[in-house]
Amino acid sequence: MEEVLGGFYIFAVLFVFVLAILWFLLPFAIFGTKDKLSELINAVEETNKEANKTNKELAGLRVIVSKLIEPESNDSKSDLPAEEIENMTLATKYASYKGVEYSSVLEGLREGKILGRLINGEWYVSDEQ
Repeated sequence: MEEVLGGFYIFAVLFVFVLAILWFLLPFAIFGTKDKLSELINAVEETNKEANKTNKELAGLRVIVSKLIEPESNDSKSDLPAEEIENMTLATKYASYKGVEYSSVLEGLREGKILGRLINGEWYVSDEQ
């Protein structure tokens, strides 16, 4: 019986010894990771700042693009330089010339695949297309 208890005591002492070592090392592990966590937090904050900056720039570009795609209603052909007026075709004529539907041309204009603009309520396509 003493041999069994002796083995148990040795196991208990080893367990307490290992536990004491781990308990001693625990603060070093916690404080060692604190600097790494601070670095990660700073990196995330920088990334968020860059993302916010990019979002603001994109919002500005969206406004510019929306004005290019659908300019204000006071546009008229006379506001355009003469050479630019000559280089534009009515979108309906462009659609029939290309053999596509008018809605496809409008979709291309909105997506930026086709160059054009809205003048007096009519879509015109650049002849460079």
